[in-house]
Amino acid sequence: MEYDDFIKHVGKKFTVVNGAVVAAENGEFIATHDLGPNTVYLNKQNKSARLVPSSTSWIGHTYHFRTQDCSVLAARYVDNQFGTNYREAAKVTKAQYFNYCKNGIISWFEDQNLTRVGLADRQENDFIIYDFDGQHKMHVGVVLGDDRILHHLPRSYSSVDTIDYSETEKFLGVYRHA
Repeated sequence: MEYDDFIKHVGKKFTVVNGAVVAAENGEFIATHDLGPNTVYLNKQNKSARLVPSSTSWIGHTYHFRTQDCSVLAARYVDNQFGTNYREAAKVTKAQYFNYCKNGIISWFEDQNLTRVGLADRQENDFIIYDFDGQHKMHVGVVLGDDRILHHLPRSYSSVDTIDYSETEKFLGVYRHA
């Protein structure tokens, strides 16, 4: 995010689409010089811009590998919905993490005894694992209904986006909290 890209839009609203901040009439964030939740904070002193999501929002959070990434976001969301503790279960050692990378992230979901369901049988709050760009076969999101998912693309902001379920070859698994 660059200060110069937002300074001419003070008072305008923005949202996050596929991890990028974009102008939106009904956006959750407003560009302002006042630091606060749900803002694109424009710091006049150092000419910087940063997205400041509210503590209760699921979108607009900065990506941090293994502490705020797609699997952490999905686990936190499902924990919030059901009172589960997947976020704690996702805290694995480096060796365990690399083992999941080697064997596929699906093995973590199987280790948690989550129920695998077919793509056509997906429901709201299911975990979904898919390849978002043809090269990363480990992306995790949460089904929200209406062909939308909550997810966190690498080096981007968390977002709720529309997904095309007709591209069945990119989906690797759907897992349900029992």
